[in-house]
Parts: sequence; structure tokens; C-alpha cells
Amino acid sequence: VDAEEHVHYLEPAYRFATGALAAAEPPPGDLSDPAEYFEHCLRQARESLAAVHVEGACSRWPARVVRELAPIGLSDGAWLRGAMLANYVETDVGMWQLKQLMIRFGDPVSREAYAQRYAALLHSLGSPPEAITRWERGDLAPCSDISYEHALLGLTLGFFPTELGLETLGFNLWMAAVGPCPLLEQLVPQLQAAGACLRYLELHDGPAMAELAMQAVYQALMESDDTAVVRIARGFAAAHASYARWQA
Repeated sequence: VDAEEHVHYLEPAYRFATGALAAAEPPPGDLSDPAEYFEHCLRQARESLAAVHVEGACSRWPARVVRELAPIGLSDGAWLRGAMLANYVETDVGMWQLKQLMIRFGDPVSREAYAQRYAALLHSLGSPPEAITRWERGDLAPCSDISYEHALLGLTLGFFPTELGLETLGFNLWMAAVGPCPLLEQLVPQLQAAGACLRYLELHDGPAMAELAMQAVYQALMESDDTAVVRIARGFAAAHASYARWQA
């Protein structure tokens, strides 16, 4: 996360992010009307994830889902960190992203960061966040590899806001308007019964975040060339593919 202290990780991070983006196919549709196209993308993404049935699952399974999502929950908003860089925050698109970053990262005095809320959810179910982020041996890793892979996409995108800025807007649109985890939202009744702390879900300002994410996309389209729609759509598709693999 502290790239300046681990510069040698930036090249593999870039390869990871660009590889995931290259493997993602933008959703089919009419690109001539970006507003309608991205609404179509959102509808299609939500519908494709709505068929999961959670009834009759083992009573321990909801807590397992919470633990497996922890790498994403504990790094919530990391893909927007590039908006803090001087050459990016001074743009209109950067300002739309900065507004979202401030919501997700919270305020030390008045509002928790989203990652802190997720940490509280983990604690309430008996999973210390420290166990998610650090361990000594591979066979002791608390989450499956796919859970860390899913989180790494957002983390690595956040390092390259200039080169991968448009793709990050698409990733952010998925995270704001479809994510962070439709499966977890379906498990709210079971988690409530287990006494889980659900501030992460209950205080998640989805509508406002989705509106800000879409405004950032529209602003970028006004300022970019004809390839922007495809690049943003590719970031959206990469987010959806990564989540779908995790959920499966």
C-alpha cells in the first residue's frame, strides 16, 4: 500500500492491473450513446448477480463470506488514492473522484472510514482484521487466494491514475453502483441473527456514491477522445469479472 517504501512492487502491480484489464471484454452495446450504454452495463451486471440463492446455507457460511471479502473491505476506496496526486486532483475528473475518496476514507473526528466499518464487522464475528492483512506461513492464510486477487485489482489501479485513469473510472462505477458485494447484502438477515456489526452495509451511501461515480465518467467523456468509452467499459468489465470469479 505504501508504494514509496516498496517501489520494486510497482512493476508487477502494473503488469497485474493491465493483464486483468486486457482480459476483460467490454459489455456489448451501442457505444454511440454513453449514458444509455453505461445504464445498460449496470442493469446487465446487477441482473447477472441476482440469481444466487442463499437459503439453507450452513450457519457458519455468512461469517466465512465476510472473512473472504475482507481484503476488499479493509482496502475499500484504495482504487481512488490516485486522485490525491497533484497532477490529477487539479482536474475536474479528479475532483469528482476526490469527493468519493473523502466519503470512503471518512473523517477522523466525525465519520468512520469504510475500512474501519469493515474491521468492526470482522471483529463482531470473531475475525481480527490483523489476521487478514498479515500472516507468516502460506498454509495459515485466513482467506483464499481469489479473495486477495480480487482486492489487488483495486489496489493496483490506484497506483496508476494517469496511465489507467479511464479504466479506474469504470472500476469505480462498478464498485459504487453494483458493489461492493451483492452476495453480502443478501446475507444481512443471517448476519443480524449472528449479532454482526453491520455499519459497513447500513451506512454505505450507495446512491450518492453511484451518482458521483457516474458524474466522473461523464466528465471524463467530455474531456477525452473516442476511445474513452471502451476504456471505461473495460475497467467496469474487469471489476465485474473479478467479483464474479470471487463469488463463484
